[in-house]
This record gives sequence, structure tokens and C-alpha cells, in this order.
Amino acid sequence: MAANDTSAIGAFFGGKWPLYLRAIQSDVLCHAEMFTVLDRFLMTRFDGRPFRFVDFGCGDASAVLKTLLGKNVTHYTGVDASSDLLAAAAGMLAPLKCQKTLICNNMSIAVEDLSGPADVFLCSYSLHHLVREQKAKFIETSFRKLHSPGYFILIDGVARQDETREQWLERLERRFFEKVPDFTAEDVAQLMVHPREFDYPETVETFRRMAQQGPWKSFDVLMERDEFLAFMVFSK
Repeated sequence: MAANDTSAIGAFFGGKWPLYLRAIQSDVLCHAEMFTVLDRFLMTRFDGRPFRFVDFGCGDASAVLKTLLGKNVTHYTGVDASSDLLAAAAGMLAPLKCQKTLICNNMSIAVEDLSGPADVFLCSYSLHHLVREQKAKFIETSFRKLHSPGYFILIDGVARQDETREQWLERLERRFFEKVPDFTAEDVAQLMVHPREFDYPETVETFRRMAQQGPWKSFDVLMERDEFLAFMVFSK
């Protein structure tokens, strides 16, 4: 299935990362707001206490580094399908003074293979690479791999109720043009190759049902923007 093509996903982000970074810096996907919420969440839940953090779809780790600096992270695990981005992450993470493990693999395989429990799992704009049944299995496995209490944090694009995948992709394409005025049609066309092949957004209510049908203690939406992006927390 296309959603599991690790080499293709890794090759795309390795090759198009500069374009993707421009989109991040222009806040197309509200990275600044989302990671501000993450910062507050970690400070509130851990308040200086040590924790182990796993970052699925970490890229070059630039998105999360500022949030983790100054917190009592004892072990950081980064998972990504791109070996080039993980090599960049190794350098980017140098200021984070803790044990680090970087894994180049499909996130569905990596979550099963994690050797020890963690306190926080973060899926930031990565779970949408899996189709619904795979997402449900990933979330179920995450419960088993987390300490109690533990948190599975999901930051991702979300669909409106009854919105088709194609309609969601059209909204994404419009956001690129609206949020990054200097993007050319070719820039956006290059960026859209990946989501058109690999992105499978769900509604917030779909994730809420997954939590309610599983053993999770609670499911909370801490932020939602434009009926397009959401910060969700599954708590164990």
C-alpha cells in the first residue's frame, strides 16, 4: 500500500525539504502555535520531572528542538523514513543533553520495535501517512508502549465531517498559495505530489472514537484551527 512506502516518503522529504521548510517558516500548518501548545503541555504535565520522548516523523528535529531544550528529557528517540533528514537531526539535536536514538524506518514498524516504554509519543504531521486501519493499530500499540500516566500527542491535518480526501487536498493546495505568496505554481505542484499520494486525513471525531473504543483514559483537543489542523492528546 502506498501509505507504507517508506523509501518513497523518505526520498520525497529528503529531496523537497527546503520547500517544506519554507512552508513551515510561513506557518502554513500552524507549527508555531502547535509547538507553543506542546511546550505548555509538557511544562504542565511534567513540571521539571524527567521523561522519555519519542518523536515519530521527526524530520531534521528542528521543529521540536526549541520545545525540548530546558526540559528534563532523559531520552529522545527520533523516527523518520529519510536517512538524510536523520543525519541532519543528529547535528540539530547536539544542544539537547540527553541520550538519543535515531531510527530510520516506517513508523508502524518502529513503534512495534521500541525496546522500552516512554512517557510521551509525538506524531507531528506524520500519522496521516497511514490509512485508517493502520492509524488505529498504531494508536493501540502506542498505548501498550507508554508508561502510565503517558501521553500520545497527535498534531495533524484533519478533515471536516463528510469531506472527501480530494476536497481536503484542494484545501491544502489553497493554503500553500495563501500562506506563502512567493510560492510559484511549480513549488506548490512539487509539494502536492507527496500528499496526493500519501496523505489520508481523518476527522477529529474519528480519532475520538478510536480513543473511546480503546483503553485510553481520555481524549482531548487542545487546539483546532480553520477546521483543518488539530492538537489532540490521548492520555493513558
